[in-house]
Amino acid sequence: MDKDADYVYVYFTIPARYQLEGGKLYVSGALNNWAFDLNNRMTYDRERGEYQCTMLLKQGWYNYEYIFIPEGEKNPEPSLFEGNHFETENDYMILVYYRSSLDRYDRLVGLSIKNTAK
Repeated sequence: MDKDADYVYVYFTIPARYQLEGGKLYVSGALNNWAFDLNNRMTYDRERGEYQCTMLLKQGWYNYEYIFIPEGEKNPEPSLFEGNHFETENDYMILVYYRSSLDRYDRLVGLSIKNTAK
């Protein structure tokens, strides 16, 4: 199969002491159009103690998540690995700069740190 340098094999791994029972684990996201098939299904390697999946992807930046689908179910269960972060606390640092038309540098004129839990 001829591919140019725009494509690379990407190796996804998740450390796991034990194989998950009762379902299958996938790498999913816009990178594979949210599909669940053999191309993005993770397999368990007992020797290494990890789940693995190799995908040929165009080089770039991707959002993805690890999805567990219980046997007999069609709905994915992302919170098993990704968690549920609706109450996650975030810190933001806001920096304000000013540059006059005569200056050749930016001057820091304001700084604020905000927390979403406060």
